[in-house]
Amino acid sequence: MKTVPSLICAFAGLLLTGTGSYAQVTDGFSFGLKVGANRMSTKIINRPSNYNGQLRGVGVSNGFQVGAWATLPVSRWLFIDTDLYFQQRENKYEDPSNSDIIFAYNTYRYAGVSGRVGFMYKGAFVSVGPEMNVLLATKTRAKNEAQGVEWGINARLGYQYRRVRIEAFYTKALTHYEQITFINQGDKLQHLFYGNTLGLSLGVRLFGGKERR
Repeated sequence: MKTVPSLICAFAGLLLTGTGSYAQVTDGFSFGLKVGANRMSTKIINRPSNYNGQLRGVGVSNGFQVGAWATLPVSRWLFIDTDLYFQQRENKYEDPSNSDIIFAYNTYRYAGVSGRVGFMYKGAFVSVGPEMNVLLATKTRAKNEAQGVEWGINARLGYQYRRVRIEAFYTKALTHYEQITFINQGDKLQHLFYGNTLGLSLGVRLFGGKERR
């Protein structure tokens, strides 16, 4: 899974080298299934912002998602895309001075939905829109405070050939997924965990859509 970012770069390069001449797009509503892998990195923000304490040792880790997608073309080039999925993401607690020493993996499981507006040309497409994840379960080592609902902005770069589509995606967190709260000399202090996710997914169209060149 450490190769996910390099795979995404290679995939983007493939799209830019002329594969579109072999692509087919679709007319009409279409529906399918997809599965993929993700990798989450965590940015920690303090509250209040003038609090100088530093929390280190929250490392990136891997997860996966599986779900359904639906596409509704608006015009020849524009479409609306919707994903409904189950997603598992992870972070890991590392020794701040040695990332090879791992104390625990923390798991977060979500039901999520993403709605995006996209542009397609000869099978290659890009889309962007909001994402919402509802927490189903956690498995964590520390007694942190996982958030019930998380919001983000989801962007996707993809390519569809007949019934098969491949996507690289990135989700920028707008709200935190986890927090640590403690009291220091009567002051309430917090570390807020914002998770940004990078990944790849492979999908297949089950029905709908009329193929055209």
